Amino acid sequence: MTDLVSECLRANDEVAARAVVAMKKRPEFGLRDWKIIAIEQKARGDRSAHLQSLEQVRQVIVTDHKPEDPANSIDWLVEAYFAAGEPNKAVDLVKSLPRHPQLGVRPGVNMVVREFAKAGDVDAARAFVLDQQPEWPGLAWVEIVRGSAATGRFDEARRTADGIGSGPSRDSAYASIVTELIKSNRLPEARDLIAKIANEKTQRRLVGEAATATAKAQSIDEVIAAERQATSREEILAILQVLFDKLVEAKRFDEAESKIQTMIDTVNNFPRPAERSAFGQWDDNAARTLLRAKALPLARAVHTAGDRDRAVRLLDSVEPEIIAMDDAMGFGKLLLIGEALVTRSELGMSQEAEKFINCLPEHIRSQFIDMLATLQAKAGNVDAALKTIEQYSQAERCDAGSLIAELARQKQIDALKKVITLLGDQPQHTDDYQQLGSAMLKADLASELDTMIAEFPSARIQAYACLGASRSIRNAP
Repeated sequence: MTDLVSECLRANDEVAARAVVAMKKRPEFGLRDWKIIAIEQKARGDRSAHLQSLEQVRQVIVTDHKPEDPANSIDWLVEAYFAAGEPNKAVDLVKSLPRHPQLGVRPGVNMVVREFAKAGDVDAARAFVLDQQPEWPGLAWVEIVRGSAATGRFDEARRTADGIGSGPSRDSAYASIVTELIKSNRLPEARDLIAKIANEKTQRRLVGEAATATAKAQSIDEVIAAERQATSREEILAILQVLFDKLVEAKRFDEAESKIQTMIDTVNNFPRPAERSAFGQWDDNAARTLLRAKALPLARAVHTAGDRDRAVRLLDSVEPEIIAMDDAMGFGKLLLIGEALVTRSELGMSQEAEKFINCLPEHIRSQFIDMLATLQAKAGNVDAALKTIEQYSQAERCDAGSLIAELARQKQIDALKKVITLLGDQPQHTDDYQQLGSAMLKADLASELDTMIAEFPSARIQAYACLGASRSIRNAP
């Protein structure tokens, strides 16, 4: 229903959008929709209506937010109030919320502090911190630093950071300043401040970021010279990765390929202990595989330049290692699998892509079925594509949006009907139904779409196909 709200707004029918929100069974289910309406009202300059929608968001938050719930919507509303010139409403909102039972702080405090600092009112930010969490001000001081640095007031940010004392909060504050200095191309200042950070991991990461920014602005010869002078793993790898990209762009493929091994040697020369993040386990084996996967963009570039045999060799050299990656590598492994399939696609190798996917564990394989089926359809093997979708159509993660777009482009009406039949009337496929409506209109199949919609047995499929078609019409040039 959120999609329908968005479409009503695109049609400048705010009354209908509000009516859709009102249909939701519980107020908290409409929170995202009120935010979308508020954003649209702000974009067209309707301040009064915008503030009314922000009030709707506030009422839902105050009524339904629990102290242990994520504070994303609260932070969004605080930022929206400041952007609307209503900081007092943001302050009142946060003060009205209960404190976290373990942490003892109210959600949204840090966002209020950051917004005051972004607005240049550091005194108000400090006063709010001391009023709300005087016993634990460290993180809030960091938000003052972030707000000041984000708006280019580096001296002010530095003074606040220097006053934090020591420990993780000061390191975090300094890191925030460094990040903004790098964005502003004030690299000497960034490097001086990096040296003040006590946490070695944070320091190494920022050294790499500064080296990347420097290398991107240099010529190939200058980057080569900088690599010879670099002394740490992060700095060397950052420089080498920029150098690799520049060499590929310059079609100096032999040199680019040699740099892949140089990067792997750097990992071997500077070993690091394994780490765990939200994206999975990360160790030097994963780092080496990620660097060997540089062969994938190189293969695409080489193929574009006309050397298909070399492109295939490069691809074949890295795929087995990607497959062998530990599943604990999580999102990193999925990204590499996706890039390998994209590379197979560009080389027109659908059969090899299928063999590659079949080597993957079942729980990973199902996430790439749409990509494989699309490759098969592009290669002219629509029957194989339909068989692929049929095999996984009941899997929780089986999507078909890309295949639907390709079949529409080919004007394969019967195949499109078969795909929708295979997917069935399932809530997880609403995006696929919308893609059907959008892709068929783009392929000048409006009459055929009308016929298909009339034949669909499900009101859900009909509604979302119509919604996709409507979006396609509105987005047309």
